[in-house]
Amino acid sequence: MGSIAEGLGLLKMAVHNEQLVVAGDGSSLDVPTLFRWDGECWNAVPGLDQDVYALAVHDGSLIAAAVNLDSLLTSVVRWVGIAWHRGGANFG
Repeated sequence: MGSIAEGLGLLKMAVHNEQLVVAGDGSSLDVPTLFRWDGECWNAVPGLDQDVYALAVHDGSLIAAAVNLDSLLTSVVRWVGIAWHRGGANFG
């Protein structure tokens, strides 16, 4: 499948819209933390510059739990196809 990012660790995986989605903890390396495999190559999913610690699919939506390393707040966000939307309150 090819390399996605040097140093992207702690991979989490989910299948969303028939594509493999992987995430990790690369924000401190200034690399994207979330990618989709389209069958030919990896594509970064934009807009989430936080370390991702969990991925899930619920009611057809991709859900990520991410941590902002500057504030140490955890957010639960939902991908709506073009952007991430917060799923609720931040947790400290």
